Amino acid sequence: MSEIFRTEKRSSRLVTIFAISLAILLVAYPILRVYVPGPSWARWMLAHAANERIAGRIENALSALDKSYQLDPEIVYDSQYWKTRLEIAFGRSPVQNQEVELLVGHAVESMQSSTDPYRRFVIAKVLAATLLEEKRFDLAADLLDQSYKRDPAIVQDLPYWIIRMQVVFGRSPALDHEVERVAEHAIETLKGFKDASQRSLIAMTLASTLLKKEYCDLAINVLVELLESPKKRTAEQNNLLAYCRSLSMTDLKQALVEIDLALKKDKNPALLDTKGWVLYQSGKYEEALSYANQAVSGFSDEIKSNAPELFKLLTDTRAPALFAPKSKIESTLVTEGQESRSPTKSSNTIQAALAEMAKNFAVVRLHRVRILEGLGRNEEAKQDLDWIRSLGIEDFSDLY
Repeated sequence: MSEIFRTEKRSSRLVTIFAISLAILLVAYPILRVYVPGPSWARWMLAHAANERIAGRIENALSALDKSYQLDPEIVYDSQYWKTRLEIAFGRSPVQNQEVELLVGHAVESMQSSTDPYRRFVIAKVLAATLLEEKRFDLAADLLDQSYKRDPAIVQDLPYWIIRMQVVFGRSPALDHEVERVAEHAIETLKGFKDASQRSLIAMTLASTLLKKEYCDLAINVLVELLESPKKRTAEQNNLLAYCRSLSMTDLKQALVEIDLALKKDKNPALLDTKGWVLYQSGKYEEALSYANQAVSGFSDEIKSNAPELFKLLTDTRAPALFAPKSKIESTLVTEGQESRSPTKSSNTIQAALAEMAKNFAVVRLHRVRILEGLGRNEEAKQDLDWIRSLGIEDFSDLY
């Protein structure tokens, strides 16, 4: 009887030990799995390689990169793998161009072998950004070309075009034929794209960049070819196209049609300013002045409502010039009685927005200057000019 009891007790103990061991294993498995050689360990080695590169231990970084590949060959589909390799190559003195070109070639091969379009694009985006930082524009452009050949649908993604613009305008000065090539590429690849909303978003982004870089005619072509018909467009879309036409002084009758359609949907100051400028370019100065006055008044009210400190600064003749070399617009963020603090990332963003708001107001005032001058009312025009100069702006070429 006692022997049977001892056997049962031993069996019960073994069952308990087994149950406890199984429970521990179930809890520990997710943690142990991370430290078992394989994909997770490979990514740890990749992070280690990046840290070693930053610390200047290049040989250790290269060794860690090689180890990450040995642990998981699919690490080549991780954009950080190629970014770290490129950063190491660019960190050498002197830079070995052949090594850089070879790395880009291997990265392109990795993109082409991946079946995941998102992965392919992320690799291209990260590498292009790294190449742009080093001013390797030809390599960055080639990388994007290879991405497009491998996956033509990539043109439907806005970031692809943003990077394209960064590549062509990264040069100083930009090469006209390259800018034209990007505009033509957009029209050819997107004209048949059925998603009108996404197509229009890309068109507006491209046109806005082209306009800022003074490629008005190309901006017009992109908008005309890729936007919907005038009546189907948003107010913003018709406004941008009308404004581009006014700056290039082409097809002003159509520009009036477009801005009138925009004003039926919205009457914000920017649209009123465009209407005034199109009329001015058409030689209708009196009518143009009416819209210019409405635009100035509207912008003033908007700033007073949304940024009262900025409004006070813009109307105080004793205030320091906003755009003078040493002036800081963060003064508009400091309320009375507070000490100035070092600007944070958030305050820098606000400062940039305020500066853009002030610049836009200056553009509207400059448009009114030109209209008043056209009417021979030079004294009134001088008042606006003096106000613009009080902001520290002497070169008006950026005001458009």
